[in-house]
Amino acid sequence: MARLDAETALLTTFQKEYGDGLAKVLSDEFSRDLKKVILTTMR
Repeated sequence: MARLDAETALLTTFQKEYGDGLAKVLSDEFSRDLKKVILTTMR
């Protein structure tokens, strides 16, 4: 499934604001099963 332009813009803005991508930030914040669920959902 392709990302919508709005989703791409949001992810780009997040990375510019925080210096890391959303997936990286979430990966650092959560562990194991919850991290796997969140990152799989984001794809």
